[in-house]
Amino acid sequence: MPTLRIEPQLLESLTAVELGHAAQTGDRALVRDYHSFADPVYERCAPAERDKAFAQLHLVWFEQRGWRKWFGARWAEFPELAARAAGLLLLEARWKQEEGAVLGRDSTGVCLRVLPIRFANRAQFEVFVRHEFLHACDMLDPAFGYRIEHSEPCSAANASAERYRALWCAYVDARMTRRGFVSLVQPDTHRRALAHAFSALTAAQQTALFEQVWNAATLTHAELYERARRLEDKRTNAPRPGTRCPLCFFPTFDWASNIAPAVARSIRADFPTWDVSNGACARCVERYELTIHG
Repeated sequence: MPTLRIEPQLLESLTAVELGHAAQTGDRALVRDYHSFADPVYERCAPAERDKAFAQLHLVWFEQRGWRKWFGARWAEFPELAARAAGLLLLEARWKQEEGAVLGRDSTGVCLRVLPIRFANRAQFEVFVRHEFLHACDMLDPAFGYRIEHSEPCSAANASAERYRALWCAYVDARMTRRGFVSLVQPDTHRRALAHAFSALTAAQQTALFEQVWNAATLTHAELYERARRLEDKRTNAPRPGTRCPLCFFPTFDWASNIAPAVARSIRADFPTWDVSNGACARCVERYELTIHG
């Protein structure tokens, strides 16, 4: 690894996490080792100098605990990082949604935000870091073509981002398993996440989407984004008031705001080419609901 930098706050937090975990598991030797370094700081340093001294102590502790070598070993598992990234910056995440790898301002370095609690379990942390490093490989790969999209209204962008994230994470974990690594979550979990993100699709369409992403040899940012946007485009093109219902063919100003999956399946039994995005008038939907529920 060319360079590894770590935020002082994360150094302090991960040290506290490791010591807390050691106390809980009865690893008194580790706690004694730390205090053999920390206690003299109070003796030899004035109060105004202690923050700086402890910052240096936590960095030494990070090195002695083998974390620099550990991150170097994870980095070396991805030759794409060594070829394209200038280095790694570790930052503390404040909550789970903030975790993950992003590119630095120069688009050459990798920034990884992590919750300090992850340092308590190296085996689980290893799976997480590999997953995020593969995300970083994609972002650095010109063939993947990663870029931040800014073309949608906020609500639509949030929905598209959720679908994009579900697709990309599944694509990353699929390749993790093919590389012989443990995936961050199991395939069935990805299947459920995609079903939730693409709830407007039929069960068969959701299954087909999962299989396409999970078995894909290569995908690009544009392909993932297009899949995520396709559903939003259908919603954007929803029927306008006064246009004809595709089921009864009468003009309507009362389009059904929500069509349950069971109702949609019943409609498709009569209209095989119909899709939820086509919409239906409230009267037709009510009629199908009565047919189902008696």
